[in-house]
Amino acid sequence: MPNFKKNPSKVRKKVVTRDPSSRGSTSTGIPGASAFVFSNSWSGANVMTPPSGVGNEYRFIIQTPDPDINQGAELAIGALWKGMTKKAGILVPTVSGIAAYPSWVHPYDNYWINRVSCYLFPHESTEWPIRLFATYQAPTGEIGGGVYDIPEKEWQTDWEDAEGPQKWQPYVARPIADHVADTYKDPEKIRYGIYVRDHLFVLQVYDQWREHGHLPFLIEMYGHCRRALKYLEKYHDIDHDGLIETTCVLSDLVVAGDQDINSTARAEDQVLLHGALQAFATMARQLGGIDDAAWADAWAARVKEGLNKIFWRPEGRYMFGIDRASRKPRLEYMTTTYANGYAILFGIADGAQTGVILDFMAKQEFVVPGPYHIPPARVEDKPQNPPGVYCNGGCGWGRGIMPSVAQACYEHGRPDQGFDYLKRQAVAARKAGSFHEYWTWEKYAGKTVPGGAAWYGETSAGFLDVLLHGTFGISATAPGFKSIKIAPRFPETWPVARLELHVPNGSRLGLEYCHDGSGIALRVDAGTDIPVEIALSWPSEVKPVVTGSGLVETRAELRGQKWYVIGQMHGRGEMVLRSPNPG
Repeated sequence: MPNFKKNPSKVRKKVVTRDPSSRGSTSTGIPGASAFVFSNSWSGANVMTPPSGVGNEYRFIIQTPDPDINQGAELAIGALWKGMTKKAGILVPTVSGIAAYPSWVHPYDNYWINRVSCYLFPHESTEWPIRLFATYQAPTGEIGGGVYDIPEKEWQTDWEDAEGPQKWQPYVARPIADHVADTYKDPEKIRYGIYVRDHLFVLQVYDQWREHGHLPFLIEMYGHCRRALKYLEKYHDIDHDGLIETTCVLSDLVVAGDQDINSTARAEDQVLLHGALQAFATMARQLGGIDDAAWADAWAARVKEGLNKIFWRPEGRYMFGIDRASRKPRLEYMTTTYANGYAILFGIADGAQTGVILDFMAKQEFVVPGPYHIPPARVEDKPQNPPGVYCNGGCGWGRGIMPSVAQACYEHGRPDQGFDYLKRQAVAARKAGSFHEYWTWEKYAGKTVPGGAAWYGETSAGFLDVLLHGTFGISATAPGFKSIKIAPRFPETWPVARLELHVPNGSRLGLEYCHDGSGIALRVDAGTDIPVEIALSWPSEVKPVVTGSGLVETRAELRGQKWYVIGQMHGRGEMVLRSPNPG
């Protein structure tokens, strides 16, 4: 338990600054750094207490100078807790359990939920949806479209009310035994081939293992991951060029009623496949699978080469897709996918490409952040909206585009651009009262109106991912959070920022950041004696003076025109950067 916090339930409305000698606050104890006061008070903080069944240890506390960010965090966490439901007796997060998608666990949407749910739910709750997908996996290896309620009594009546197998999915899932028996009657049948989720299933397994370090879970899921990737290789790489094909019918612009499940090699599928293959190779090596790792690495290299050769456009984007039959571009003039952000995160785009992608995205003007660009649509392509310039695309911007591009900004030295997307998303959520599936766009539509499901878990999780892993810079450097890195990238105008949350190693992580104009300080308490690395950027070519407590070692690196200072500690400590020439 971090020791610089009083009872978070006793929250006052006004932040109180105390003298270092007063009770309830502690100075850094560093000579010359007495201006930094790490207060024990959480006055003014947003404190989110989990509902019954989750456990009070998962309470979440955040305090920043930005009310939009604070309220955005509260709304986002509220969406995941409001949407939780029991499946086979275990509480799990869902896409939107209280709104348009009742109790729906959906791997396509749950990628971002999967990355932040570890801070809000026990590992049994976050692993269980993935186990359900593995149970319902078809004999081909295909991961299905979604898992709804798991009926435990009177399922026959529900089945009949839903009018049988053609309409069951939106309402009720068949019991597992009957479902498995039915799929094995026709083991080669593809059940939902127009939209693959198999690569995302592999990424979910990988993230869960990385977050919790639970080796039995990895062993249990490894075979399912292998089958899922082998399914894509056999049934969706029809021309054997390494790129997988799916239909264009569920894209943002439906092309001529396309029904061929292998009509189009879409950019978004290739980048996610590349990420999944990299993840699988890591898991294979963990379990001693040299041959599997080599197979996955070789395929990932082919995907990277093919995507950059065929899909890349020098203005700073990967275009939509390639028609399998003609090998000609399909919707070449469009960027409607989140391929651009993921291509950076998964290492497909090199340094030069990364720069032009983020420059391209920065040029797009949004009221609610995409970053999502659709050039003027042609009438012959039968867009879902009248011809013009649009930036909504259903749930895509919150599901993958905003978080992937914003994270890419944070990881590649553009924190202001990344925070801009996060800030505008928070403003929109506050205005609407919750994170929604999508919004219309004020610049072109004349008003900003939320659409789709309210309390949408995927959009909420995307916001939290950027906030926690981008802005606050939290990451696990070893499976199960056995070592932690904190590299905050706050706006320079923020004088203070605080966070406390549960981490998968079982402890609570607390951090406090102070910036008084002449120096910056970061205090971390991981609650255990695990290795912790903290990193702070110093916006000057003049090397700062580094002081602190609990530091095992520090080092400073000049990157461009900024110094980066990295400190190592065990469990807890403080690091302060000051100008060598104060005043």
